[in-house]
Amino acid sequence: MSKTKEITRTTGAVLLAVAFFFLLNKVFSFNMFVSGALAVGMYIGAYFLLKPSSKIGKVEVEKLKGGENSLELMEEAKKDILSMEKNMPLIKDPATAGYVSGLTRTGRKILVYLTEHPDRIADAHRFCDYYLDMAEKLTGIYVQMQKLVPEEAAAGGTFPAGGAAGAAAGGTFPAGGAAGAAARSPFGMEIEESSPQSVMVKTRDALKILNTAFENQLNRLMQGDLMEVESEIEVLRHVIKMEGDS
Repeated sequence: MSKTKEITRTTGAVLLAVAFFFLLNKVFSFNMFVSGALAVGMYIGAYFLLKPSSKIGKVEVEKLKGGENSLELMEEAKKDILSMEKNMPLIKDPATAGYVSGLTRTGRKILVYLTEHPDRIADAHRFCDYYLDMAEKLTGIYVQMQKLVPEEAAAGGTFPAGGAAGAAAGGTFPAGGAAGAAARSPFGMEIEESSPQSVMVKTRDALKILNTAFENQLNRLMQGDLMEVESEIEVLRHVIKMEGDS
């Protein structure tokens, strides 16, 4: 429950209890202590009666197996997509921006489907908890690394000759600086080169592959298949670190 809803619920229960106290004490001349005790009972009853009924689509959360977990998963997934949509206009390379746009578009289709079929959220747990989280973090990394390369390179998606390996030679972060954090991508996947250009190349490649993974997951979900994603996750791990092993 959101903080605003909780405040509204508590305030409503308090107002009902206070009104009940004055009704008993002033109108019906009940003893103050008796009125107070009954007002406390009114508060407790009103607090529980005013509890909002959370829903996923048209289904009450309480009626779903693991409903609270499903609701939390959906809320986090929505936050990831909103974060990506917020970062998308900041991406200067059209191709990379297109990958992120595709991810948010497919991601929203998946969330719409899950909202209409909340009983399938459990099947999509791995997708929402891993794929969307990874896509959101990689998008954020790309935007941050973009600030550290020349304007024309970021806008055109071009980097020094030699691809990511060549980019690595183009510059390194100071020890302990921002690049130290960027040298390891989300979920523990190593990035051997520590230049911003190298990180951007690998992040862009991962975002491209994630587009295919998102589309596959949407198709599988709508066809009623379980969301088996381990093989695709291994492909992503390989793309992220392949040049460091070369």
